[in-house]
Amino acid sequence: PIPLLPNSVYHKARSRHTVLRQRHTSARLALKSTSVRGGEDRPSGVDGRKPTVCVVGGPDVDARQELMQRLAGEFDLCAVGTDPAIVVPFTAGGQRYRHYRMSRGANPLLDLYAVWQLVRIFREEQPEVVHTFDTKPGVWGRLAARIAGVPVVIGTLPGLGSLYSTPGWRGRLVRLAYQPLQTLASRVADLTVFQ
Repeated sequence: PIPLLPNSVYHKARSRHTVLRQRHTSARLALKSTSVRGGEDRPSGVDGRKPTVCVVGGPDVDARQELMQRLAGEFDLCAVGTDPAIVVPFTAGGQRYRHYRMSRGANPLLDLYAVWQLVRIFREEQPEVVHTFDTKPGVWGRLAARIAGVPVVIGTLPGLGSLYSTPGWRGRLVRLAYQPLQTLASRVADLTVFQ
């Protein structure tokens, strides 16, 4: 089972989003507070649309479908992943899926291309929240979200993967490059969760 963030994290992100939108964007995109069950205030779009959340991961982004199903009532959701074959489970569940290309290894040119693709996707989707998962998609997704001007950026690191299990000089070199990028991505994010 996937540990899920409590809805309060998303509501807090949405509250911050409301302040940012009112301060920095036009009234059409600003959010207002409306009352929901339990007396909580939750923002909804001025134009009546649900706030959009992009869930970003690698080839296993479909593992986040349980999270997306729990959020589907309050948010417009879009999954962004690297495997074009997993579009079927998302469309069957009534959710959008966007594909981007990213290499699993260290390839600076393909990594820059992945960031460019993510920035383009975020500008098209115009999400209020981007929530990234996994090691490499988490770094590039959070940085791309900030470049694209996404108001709320959340990153979840479910583990360190092969990054710290790769022995030898090659593993040390990759870690030497990755650790400052992870630090930067964590600093530009509103919230980083370590599992």
